[in-house]
Amino acid sequence: TMAELRGEVAAFMKGLGMGGAAACALASTDGELDPFKQRNELDEEEHAAKPRAPAGYSREERQALRKAERSAVQEERDGADPKPATKTRPVARLVPALPAAPREWEASKSTRSKRGAGSGKPKPLLLPVPSPGEVWWEALAAHPSGRDDELAPMPAEAEVVQAAEERGLALLEIEMANYEAGHDAQSGGDREWLRKTLAAGTISDRTAASTITVGESPLHSLPALDSLVSMAGKGERQLLSTMDGLLELWTSRLLPPRKLRALDARPLNPPPSDDVLLRWYTEHRLRLAYEVFIRRALLPHAQGVTAIMHVKRRCVVAMAQLLQAAPEREGELLGALVSKLGDPEPRVASAAAHGLGEVLHTHPAMGETVAGEAATFSLQ
Repeated sequence: TMAELRGEVAAFMKGLGMGGAAACALASTDGELDPFKQRNELDEEEHAAKPRAPAGYSREERQALRKAERSAVQEERDGADPKPATKTRPVARLVPALPAAPREWEASKSTRSKRGAGSGKPKPLLLPVPSPGEVWWEALAAHPSGRDDELAPMPAEAEVVQAAEERGLALLEIEMANYEAGHDAQSGGDREWLRKTLAAGTISDRTAASTITVGESPLHSLPALDSLVSMAGKGERQLLSTMDGLLELWTSRLLPPRKLRALDARPLNPPPSDDVLLRWYTEHRLRLAYEVFIRRALLPHAQGVTAIMHVKRRCVVAMAQLLQAAPEREGELLGALVSKLGDPEPRVASAAAHGLGEVLHTHPAMGETVAGEAATFSLQ
């Protein structure tokens, strides 16, 4: 019967150590089984069995009583465990406490390792830093080395040029480290923001940060310029994002009113002094960066790599602006600009014709050269 079944269940629960109230609730025949009432009575029974702190005890005293209770329970369990407890030495005794680091050490490890924080006064620079409104060739002219315009009668041998490039690169790395150390001491927070933006920013943010960095001192920021030029050659979107910043740098800050000189055109035998070699090497690096920008970013997109008319027209306008600003790579730019007169897209051809007109307006002496290039293109 149901009563016998409930009695068996109650006896089974007593054997498991359950409270008498719960067993009586199961064995009761006055009403149906109420599981909620059973659970509440069981909880109340267990809660009443726990030792409680007398009334009027403070919070700290109640915590101490609970801690003592847990220790007693743990000791009972350890006594019932047949395995002997292994005594372990506290870790706090094995590892001594370290003193708190000074506040000046809170800078990042990379910043301390690269710039040598707290290493003393920054070392003097071999290259002058342009003042606001001054360009790099004017700054070099204000501090002449005596050999800035010196050229070799014939190109140097490949081994000599390679040795000069390696030495110039080592000097440039030291110069940039000294420049960063001195510049960080003056404008710390701004320089740290520029450095973080260059490392992990969007294309627009990196372009803006690179433009600011190169504009401050181009010869001390050649890696930032190389990064900007490399970004421009990766695709149409990157080229359009970096075009305005690069054009502003090339036309107003980087290209002098003369052609840039390569390192192999300098007299490298006997080897020049460090300051002279550094001047020659930085100009050589600037020349290479401009060559990469023209050949890998501008000309391919203007001559048909892209099928987007807007990109082609933008590259044609940029070529005319560069040809108008400086004589560097003028033969290459003039030939590409004249060839776009026959572009099948009317707006691209119109932009090329307008750009040539602007070049002739700025440099009237180039009229004969432009006419000869146009005649050669028309015969082709």
